[in-house]
Amino acid sequence: MSSFSFVSQRAVLLTILGLMIFPVTRLAIAQEKHVTIAYPGRDFNNLAPIVAEAKGFFRDAGVSPAITQMRSNVALTAMIGGSVDYYGGFSSAILSAARGAPMVGILVVIERPNFYLITRPEIRAVADLKGKILGVGALKDSNDIISRKMLTHFNMAPDKDVVIRAIGDLPVRMAAMSSNVIQATTAPPPAPIMAKQMGFQVLAFAGDIVDLPLSGLSASTAKIKTARNEVFSTMLLWGSTA
Repeated sequence: MSSFSFVSQRAVLLTILGLMIFPVTRLAIAQEKHVTIAYPGRDFNNLAPIVAEAKGFFRDAGVSPAITQMRSNVALTAMIGGSVDYYGGFSSAILSAARGAPMVGILVVIERPNFYLITRPEIRAVADLKGKILGVGALKDSNDIISRKMLTHFNMAPDKDVVIRAIGDLPVRMAAMSSNVIQATTAPPPAPIMAKQMGFQVLAFAGDIVDLPLSGLSASTAKIKTARNEVFSTMLLWGSTA
């Protein structure tokens, strides 16, 4: 079992145990404060809270969500501080938890990363990326971590053979590839479809290479301790749209 698999399973197990052990809050979820939900990027992996809100699932459960796009480092800091209640960047959260941050992953939606390595037309093999720039959403987020692992798998040294640069979310990265600001990126669907429409190459699939749960739901340990009913209901709402 890889270290990432161990960390993710341990994080989820601890959360389940926590939900069983911590006393139930007296307030029903409809009486809880409004919740703030952050997600890392505009792609298919982060549709769950948006779909849940559009279909009225949150409203039916008595929840008024504020859903906002936020970079992983900002979202994780905000979640610890209490200004963000939940974050959709599961892998970033469990890796931070493994380093001692007071947070856990509470729901896995995508067990392995569904990211694709996409390059400009003239780059037909991973080896052709030497000396080129690969764009990611933000440094140290799941996009960055997965990109580095994919490059390493193909014997390309991140930051040495290939420059990794924070560019922005998927639409911004694809535009940067079109203008040759970057020559490659990794991204989930709909990136492969966009790549074919724009004449780009799709060279590899991260799910065949990287063992790391990607998308899901995370929360701080403080949130789990103080709002168990809310956490459980949010998990159910999130899972119902996956």
